[in-house]
Amino acid sequence: MAIDYCSDKVVALHRDRSRADATRLLLTKSVTDDQTNSDSYVAEKKAVAVATIFMSIPLLLSFNIKYQWFPNGIAYGFLFFWGLLSVLVVPALLAITVVLTLRIALRKTPDRSALKWLIWAASIGLIAEIIFIAARLSPPTL
Repeated sequence: MAIDYCSDKVVALHRDRSRADATRLLLTKSVTDDQTNSDSYVAEKKAVAVATIFMSIPLLLSFNIKYQWFPNGIAYGFLFFWGLLSVLVVPALLAITVVLTLRIALRKTPDRSALKWLIWAASIGLIAEIIFIAARLSPPTL
C-alpha cells in the first residue's frame, strides 16, 4: 500500500489503482476542503461585521449619553469603558470592514452572504461615527 499525505489526512491507495484514480480522489478531496474553507471564510467576515455593529452601539447612543440621565455605579463604569473603547476601536473596524467589502465585491464570484453582513456593518459604523462627531461638536446644555 502506498500512502499519500494531503492536508493532514491520510489517503490510502491500493497498488492495483491507477494513477488517474489517485489524482481524481485528491482533486475531489481538495474541492471539499475548499468548500469548508469557504464556510470558515464567511464566518470570519461575519464575525468582523458583528464586532463592528456591537462596538458601534455606544457611538449610536452618543446624544443620549450626552444630554440625558446617565446611570451611576457599575453600570456607569461599564458603559463609560465601552464608550471609550468604541471611540478608538470603531474607526479601525470600519476601515477593516470597508477593505473586506471591497475585496469581496471585486471578486469574480462575490459571496453574497458575507457581502450583505459587511455592507450592513460598514453602514452602521459610518452612521455611528457621524452621530458621535455631531454629538461631540454640539454645544453642551446646562
